[in-house]
Amino acid sequence: MPVDLPFACQCGAVEGVLENVSPKAGKRYACYCDDCQAYIFHLKRQVDFLDEHGANEVFQTTPARLSLIKGLDKIAPLQMTKRKIYRWHTTCCLTPIAVTVHTPMLPFVSMHAPLFD
Repeated sequence: MPVDLPFACQCGAVEGVLENVSPKAGKRYACYCDDCQAYIFHLKRQVDFLDEHGANEVFQTTPARLSLIKGLDKIAPLQMTKRKIYRWHTTCCLTPIAVTVHTPMLPFVSMHAPLFD
């Protein structure tokens, strides 16, 4: 049965919801890539967003499921490489929110799973 998963940044200035989430609505996985790890270290959030093995857990789904309720003006993208991958975080407390790509040909959003745990 699909559920809505609310989330917020660490300080509460940004809130949103991932709507109609179910196992069929996306995939949860652990990413060990250097870019993900560098991003989390850049924000100084490794304690909260990397597991004991250095994995960044994400839930990948479609952008249509993501709704931002408040704090849109406090969200900024960061590119760690020239590959046009956008890593979205809050400017208020540096909470990682999501990962997207530049092209609409790959419509996905990878939400950082610790936001929901």
